[in-house]
Amino acid sequence: MLGRRFTRGRGKKGNEGNGSSTLPDSPTDRTLFETSYARRCKELMDLNKDLAALGAGSFLDLPRLAVIGSQSAGKSSLVEAVSGISVPRESGTCTRCPMECSMSTSAKSWSCSISLQISDNADGTPLAAPQTISFVSDLTDKSHVGLWLIRTQAAILNRHLPYGDFKTKSEVELKKAPDPKSLPFSKNMVLIEVKDPDSTDLSFIDLPGLIQNSALNDIALIQNLVESHIEGENTLILATIPMTGE
Repeated sequence: MLGRRFTRGRGKKGNEGNGSSTLPDSPTDRTLFETSYARRCKELMDLNKDLAALGAGSFLDLPRLAVIGSQSAGKSSLVEAVSGISVPRESGTCTRCPMECSMSTSAKSWSCSISLQISDNADGTPLAAPQTISFVSDLTDKSHVGLWLIRTQAAILNRHLPYGDFKTKSEVELKKAPDPKSLPFSKNMVLIEVKDPDSTDLSFIDLPGLIQNSALNDIALIQNLVESHIEGENTLILATIPMTGE
């Protein structure tokens, strides 16, 4: 595991030639997260995140990892396995806007913060510069994250209502018949920041699943949204495919 401690140097007497997988000793005992390479990677990830927040992505091809797949292909299970948090699940399409998850090991205990990144107006026209709005900070219970993600996504899809209206809604209230003015999908993004000392430094974007049975406008919107996030040469695409055995 990445968090397992390792050492370098000459081996202890008695361990040589015994086939042990224990790595040799060293005067210092460090984890992989404490190496100069890991620290440099984290600095570059932080820089990339800051540039994206300033809107640099509109004229720079920033590096990114994008998770894509068809509807119900298992993206949610993959995201949960990687991040350790629960994402919205329901029959049909449950991811209706991009969700960017940034994971950091620079913490002594687990916590999660969720924000909205608004790049488009309700009518689809782009803003001059993206706006990042904090929605909830310093969650310390992983079991609460799923509900907060549903609330955040609902706030993005209902730009005609104050964001604060969704902070106290229950899951039952949020899953009632949608407001007629509610958007089916949005280009605006949910930003998830996870601090977990037992995880790894990683950032990725979970995109809405590609659909085939829906209104033509929705099919085209999702296809265009996904293509806009993966067209850059610096994008690493992680495609999920269901194991149907066919």
